Amino acid sequence: MGHQGGLFEGNADEVVYTPIVSDATRVAALISGEVDLVNDPPPQDVPRLDADARASRCSRAWRTASCSSAWTSARDELLYSNVKGKNPFKDKRVRQALYQAVDIEAIKKNTMRGLSKPVGRDAALADARSTPEIEKRLPFDRERAKKLLADAGYPNGFEVTLDCPNNRYVNDEKICQALAAMWSQIGVEHQGQRDAARASTSRSSRRPTRASTCWAGAAAPTDAIFILQPVLSTHNGKGDGDYNYGRYTNPKLDELTGEDQGRHKCRISG
Repeated sequence: MGHQGGLFEGNADEVVYTPIVSDATRVAALISGEVDLVNDPPPQDVPRLDADARASRCSRAWRTASCSSAWTSARDELLYSNVKGKNPFKDKRVRQALYQAVDIEAIKKNTMRGLSKPVGRDAALADARSTPEIEKRLPFDRERAKKLLADAGYPNGFEVTLDCPNNRYVNDEKICQALAAMWSQIGVEHQGQRDAARASTSRSSRRPTRASTCWAGAAAPTDAIFILQPVLSTHNGKGDGDYNYGRYTNPKLDELTGEDQGRHKCRISG
């Protein structure tokens, strides 16, 4: 069996992949012994599996999901919004308001059943490589969020669309529903006609020319470059910033990412 170019001894001679779309059916197949392994069991079933002596769980947090690279701040007018002639997301106060309107601990507790980890960084790397002093999240503060919106000129909020996959990540659609509900508490109303795009089409639907903002995930399995290069680098149509849907640009970040990219000599997409 091969592993990252090397070899190791395993205990399997054959692996058979069996697609099982239904979460409940997939978990039932594991418990009954019909299958030996399942990926991403639904969070509500994890305690039951943990209590089963026959089951063991391997967990690893390596994918970060956020809206941070998807604010369409490059566009002069926000699509699918009642705000005309300008783009609220160009104002940092608006972006911060939506950030601080999200009760991330409630999503962790209620939606993810305690199986997620709120972070203040885009790359979910090992804690040994974190910098807590600069990665500390801003606190959930709905009143602060309302004031930021008012200061930016939107005391009554505005309309926005939130494009989401509904079969790409664990509980992705439920998380998006939670985000929309929290944003509505500060007057930013989600227009649902573009909600829950299937993962097979959401890659194209979340382009800056077709979305207000989107919720998405990206992976950094070994190094931050796997987030910095495809997600946060300035889009150039040649591989850099392919998943930078909001067209964020920062010359200094590009310079540092280019130096790191030269050392890795590789690219992957989220």
